Amino acid sequence: MSCFIVSNQTLANVVAEVRETGSDAPAVLSELCEPPAKKSLLGNQLYLMNCAAFKARYGEEDLPPVTPLDEWPAPSKCPYERLKSIRCLLYQCAEGDIPETWVEYAALEAVAGDLAYSIVRETEQYEAAKGWE
Repeated sequence: MSCFIVSNQTLANVVAEVRETGSDAPAVLSELCEPPAKKSLLGNQLYLMNCAAFKARYGEEDLPPVTPLDEWPAPSKCPYERLKSIRCLLYQCAEGDIPETWVEYAALEAVAGDLAYSIVRETEQYEAAKGWE
């Protein structure tokens, strides 16, 4: 498996999804978003988690600096892109003991699951599927 530092676009998409999830987001993530003055805390914490995974994989100290949140690109409004961004970040952070030791990892997995369900339940295939019997 390889690991890379995700793009600012990916982080912006993840942060936006958590912020818009609101009270449904796991507390460990939503606390990093409130009050609004703390909006960069979540992005910075997720970046640090990504860096820790990168270091666990490659042992490198020279990581690219993260752009401050107010300079990040506008997040995508597409739920599919947001889900893919969350899954990308989770995959890149699945190194070393990150999944077991960073509470943000498990919280993001919960956000990803909720978002995936919200996408699927809006499809005709889900509506037509048997199983609610």
